[in-house]
Amino acid sequence: MTRQRLAHNVLERAAAFLEDNADLFDDVPEFLGRQYDAGLAWAHFPEGIGGSGATLADHLAIVTMFADAGAPDARAANSLGWGVIAPAIAEFGTRELQERVLRRLFTGADQFCQLFSEPGAGSDLAGLATRAVPVDGGWLITGQKVWTSRGMTSTRGALLARTDPAVPKHRGITFFILDLTQPGVEVRPLRQITGESMFAEIFMESAFVPDCDRVGDVGDGWNVATTALMNERRYNSTRSAAGRSQLTIDQDGFRQLIAAIELRGGVSAISDVASYRVAETWAQFEALRLWRWRSRNRSKSAKSADGAVGKVMWAEAGQLASATAMELLGTEGLLWEDTTTEATLRDSTVVRGYLRSRGYSIEGGTSEIHRNVIGERILGLDKEASVEADLPWKDIPR
Repeated sequence: MTRQRLAHNVLERAAAFLEDNADLFDDVPEFLGRQYDAGLAWAHFPEGIGGSGATLADHLAIVTMFADAGAPDARAANSLGWGVIAPAIAEFGTRELQERVLRRLFTGADQFCQLFSEPGAGSDLAGLATRAVPVDGGWLITGQKVWTSRGMTSTRGALLARTDPAVPKHRGITFFILDLTQPGVEVRPLRQITGESMFAEIFMESAFVPDCDRVGDVGDGWNVATTALMNERRYNSTRSAAGRSQLTIDQDGFRQLIAAIELRGGVSAISDVASYRVAETWAQFEALRLWRWRSRNRSKSAKSADGAVGKVMWAEAGQLASATAMELLGTEGLLWEDTTTEATLRDSTVVRGYLRSRGYSIEGGTSEIHRNVIGERILGLDKEASVEADLPWKDIPR
């Protein structure tokens, strides 16, 4: 069957599925389970693990179709699992692991987080110190992870741990799926500048992970993680996987900007300078949308750094939108609560959004790191010299 015919068929099947299951929109787990079984969860995955062997473009078209119909969205409560961890499991996991984990991930039976960053291993992720020691049937995990999105609500985590400290740092890492509900795992919330606790730090003391929950070969975790991080960067740059209006308007930062304009009495009430800033912000979001559409159909090898480009664009557009919204608010932007503006500001989330946007250029990899990726993989610049590249991890000064 030709690729064009396959795409035509899978989109027809998706439309028929929506029509046949429209009465289940209020029963989210049941709907998502049927979607997975129909091969429409990730249509570009192989058959039997939520896919139909279609293309990524087909998959995104189905996501758009389901979003436009108002169908339940697996991304709503499990975004990292859906867009970052599942593709890594699909590419590197055993068939048994894929069948056991992916359906529960998609339906929300298990909530996933990413256990990568550590207090001493953020931008230099390969320097991580969490250890995995082999025991009968699996591994004992000891260490600490930090800045874990959705850590407070997750039941399982995609974990990077060091299995061999006697080899260079990139080669001694293994990728696991860790049960966070077991004894030996402690999850603590991290309070942010907004007052929320969207992130957590996680402590592991001899936590057990069976070897069947290992993703990829022992020592090949960096390769698996690179795939996951590439998906994360692409996901962050295309958070709204639906059509034109969603990607351009439904970004948090742009919603905040629209709210600020409405507070000021509409576009006609703002100054020419402010209008220019609004137009500049819209142009950045439009450039991000066009980049996404260009990237989605490129070959895997050609798009190896596309996620880094999209992540930088997304962070800068979001921060510009939030900063412009605050400027439009004027002195009201200095307020978090006030007897006259509390409800308005709370409903628009402008102030909260500005504070939150400071993290856009840090989370998911700093913009500086992404620019290094762009320089090396797209512009062909030489890599920065490193004396640690060939040193065993245990011999690196810390």
